[in-house]
Amino acid sequence: MLLGVAMGVETLKNIASTFMKAFSGFSGASEILAWIGVAILLLLAAIYGAIAFWKGLRAIAYMKVRHFVFMLVGIAVSFILIAAILP
Repeated sequence: MLLGVAMGVETLKNIASTFMKAFSGFSGASEILAWIGVAILLLLAAIYGAIAFWKGLRAIAYMKVRHFVFMLVGIAVSFILIAAILP
């Protein structure tokens, strides 16, 4: 399990280094503006993620038992498929 976490962290590190290389050519005001743009995009993604999370919680709260069980079975099957594909 720890190997999987280490591989995930390594992937995130590679992605972050790619972004850092992309901004390495900028200097001064252009770098500040680029980081402000990235921050705005991250803020928008966080806001829309929170809205989707809230709507998902509301949808689960109003679900019938049958649909809730189907959802849980779907999540379980997808976890099993992901576990079979990852190694």
